[in-house]
Amino acid sequence: GPQVATRTVASPKARPTPKTDEREASTIFGGGGLFGVGGRAGSDAEARAVSAEFDVGGAGRAYANFTGFPFPLAPFTQRRTVRRQVSGAMWVFEQEQGIGLGLGVSNLTRMTVVRLRSGGLLVHAPIAPTRECVALLRGLGGDVEALVLPTTLYEHKIFLAPFARRFPAAAVYVVPEQFSFPVDLPLEFFGVFGAKTLTEDSTGTPWEGEVEVKLLRPPSLVLGLYKYCEAALYVKSDRTLLITDAAVYVDDEAPEVIPETMIETTGLNNNLLIGTLRAIDYGGTFQRMFDREVAAVDDTDSREDVLRRGWRRICLFALYIAPAGESILTPDAAFGKVSGRWLVGPIVWSLVFKNVAPYVGEWAARVCEWPFTRVIPAHFAGPVRTTPAEFARAFDFTEAGGPSGGRGVRRARDSLGGVLKRLGIEDRLSGPRAGAEAAAAAVKEGPARDAARDAAYLASIGAEDVAGVAGGGGG
Repeated sequence: GPQVATRTVASPKARPTPKTDEREASTIFGGGGLFGVGGRAGSDAEARAVSAEFDVGGAGRAYANFTGFPFPLAPFTQRRTVRRQVSGAMWVFEQEQGIGLGLGVSNLTRMTVVRLRSGGLLVHAPIAPTRECVALLRGLGGDVEALVLPTTLYEHKIFLAPFARRFPAAAVYVVPEQFSFPVDLPLEFFGVFGAKTLTEDSTGTPWEGEVEVKLLRPPSLVLGLYKYCEAALYVKSDRTLLITDAAVYVDDEAPEVIPETMIETTGLNNNLLIGTLRAIDYGGTFQRMFDREVAAVDDTDSREDVLRRGWRRICLFALYIAPAGESILTPDAAFGKVSGRWLVGPIVWSLVFKNVAPYVGEWAARVCEWPFTRVIPAHFAGPVRTTPAEFARAFDFTEAGGPSGGRGVRRARDSLGGVLKRLGIEDRLSGPRAGAEAAAAAVKEGPARDAARDAAYLASIGAEDVAGVAGGGGG
């Protein structure tokens, strides 16, 4: 099954880092003879040495980010960056990101950096460009040649303009369908100048011949006011798939960048969050469940138990925002339903994918034609050793009656392709807008089909109904 390289939250000891292919590492640009402080340039030892310089005082991690309701993206003033080497030519940079305010809604956001054959760097999904982050990036050696914004979602594009200002020579590529609400303003208004539209044709790009792109570009939602687009990137030399929000892999490994003190506090049953939920009797049954299930449990639980419970609560909050009360108090059952495999996150499903399932299924099938052996998403666990078949199972809900052991998206694509060919429509939903609109009209299947897809998705995550996912789910 999929393998994730991080550390288990059950242990308070230092988290292990992914093992790097030493043979491959010795061939990277600068890797054979350049040494940074504390180790080879680009190595995890060098990253730890650089980060140690920012541990005191915190000035190098300062980043003011007060976006307010409805998107309060914590941390608000300080963001630590952790850099890990994935292979000889690939690194991930991770920062904590969540709602904050003591609500337990936190996870990470992940940027991936790829060294191109030119020696330059491709930056996928830029994060907050703190002094620490920039120092860790410059420590790799080579120029930043390209910045890629692979999504329209706010929590990623908020960092593009400040990152581009730190690397003004880099070419900027953004997926189509960028928008703002309530007034749809151009990217230049937000400080992004000279950006190019990311397409599936890599001709003339810094990554031509090295990285392939496939776009998920469904029709606009909410009367055209909401637009969604995500790019999947395939790094051919590493056989690695880069995604953003389309799917996540949840497991018991907590990322290093999330403070262990926060995980432990979230796992306690006498913390501010649990106390508040008891005071308001969340869901009308919280106090009764607390008395029945967990009263005085902290007197007997080990620190390892508290850490495990804290991380599982954090995962459920990040997935659902408002999990069911029982899932908050005793998260093991709900966590078991969503961990150890790829899945579409409940929020992404409820806001976007449930409304455009045929497009999602077709895109997933095209992505799974790549022979990737590793996937790096922007959130939760990563990198994850996996196969296209394992990844495809996350999208089986796109065929009513799934999940079906990974066959769903392939059957959906075959069926849809046949329909479109008979109608004389291009068999490529992410193609030109006119073709996509025609495809949408061709695949309208009515409320019964939509309900079947919803039921398939909910069954795959162990939820009973849509309301349980939208606010109060998690088992």
